Amino acid sequence: MLLWHGVVRIHAQHLESKADIYLTNITVMLPRTIEFDIVLVNRSAQSTGSWYYWANGTFRLKLDSTTSLYDANIVLDSSDLHVLHHNVQQRTGYEMKTLIHGQTIILGILGPDSLEHAHVCLPDVPVLLGRCRVVMKDTIRNPQAITLAWVLPIERQQANAFKSEQTTVREGQFYQRSNNYEMHTRYSADAPSIEQLPRLVCSTRVQAEYRGDKRVLLRWRTQEERISRRTNAGFIILRQYFPQEYADSTTARSTHFDTVATFMQVPTLKLRGAAYGAEYSVLDSVPRRGMVYVYRVIFYDATKLRVQEFETVLSDDTVHVVAPNAVLAHVHVYPNPFGEHAIVEYELLDRALVAVRCIDAVGREIMVVEDGERLRGTHRVPIQAQQLGHQALVLLVVTAVPVNDEAVEHSQAVVKVQMRR
Repeated sequence: MLLWHGVVRIHAQHLESKADIYLTNITVMLPRTIEFDIVLVNRSAQSTGSWYYWANGTFRLKLDSTTSLYDANIVLDSSDLHVLHHNVQQRTGYEMKTLIHGQTIILGILGPDSLEHAHVCLPDVPVLLGRCRVVMKDTIRNPQAITLAWVLPIERQQANAFKSEQTTVREGQFYQRSNNYEMHTRYSADAPSIEQLPRLVCSTRVQAEYRGDKRVLLRWRTQEERISRRTNAGFIILRQYFPQEYADSTTARSTHFDTVATFMQVPTLKLRGAAYGAEYSVLDSVPRRGMVYVYRVIFYDATKLRVQEFETVLSDDTVHVVAPNAVLAHVHVYPNPFGEHAIVEYELLDRALVAVRCIDAVGREIMVVEDGERLRGTHRVPIQAQQLGHQALVLLVVTAVPVNDEAVEHSQAVVKVQMRR
């Protein structure tokens, strides 16, 4: 029997062992948690053909003496084994039992009574018996010193039983179908790895930009992200709004914010674990024009486990943006007065239905320069003098109505245009 770097090797069982039980994915998750997988491999020869049904197991592990297990909590989860179903006559599934005694972790998996409900373990195919999570009461002081080893002597402290699908004789012992046989087993444990405390640094200010069609684009960047294997965290977007006339009044702003997006519904808001930070954005559809929208970006950890204590540096200030009511920002004609031709330039703050018309001095429509749906942005339309006939003075009337928003009043601008003769 030898102990090499936390890995137990049993010389006496090397030639006789028909199964392997090993601890793998051992992770020290600061500040208080240790997790590991218990994996079983059936090493019985294909020719035996009968010992393919795992019955039960009892396992004892020893944690290094520098880490206190006092009042620790231990849970053993397994999604690969059958769920326990209670029956008056017999056990039809697997049940997990856990106990901590001093520095010893005791794990028991009680199996089904019949072979029909037992888990099939084909030769040389790893089977995850469960993942164990040990949560300490106090912070782990020296994670580099953490070791897990099997309690010795193996022969008296560990058990790993299989069932046979047929009556057979093993080592001079007669076994009926569904009898339990204690399989000679080799035990080992991998070296642990350490996951640092999850951390997020996001001190850059959130930017907000109105993008038209009652949509607001929010953007921000993190500077550092460090997540653990179990992290389920990200950003939540909060919003409130009020009329523009109250923009300078702090009393008009309520303390209530509505939640408009979360990382649990929007995958792009989930924390990515980028060591040097990452860019995030979300496009929010707002309910009304003519309002000031105030946004707040917060961070949330949905796991809510003690192990998931995040160190966060997140700006707690808010950002605001205006969804414009009037969609026509400006209109002008150049040159004015003009000779042969001129350019009509207008800017839309939103997608709109636009009409540009020329009216003479007595109110008659001379021509329609533009009529149709136009995108948000700056637009330019040429006017030719010959199109206006002999008029020396016309009124250029520009109207704009936001698309699919009849509740907003029409925006209109009137420009006097002169022609040189």
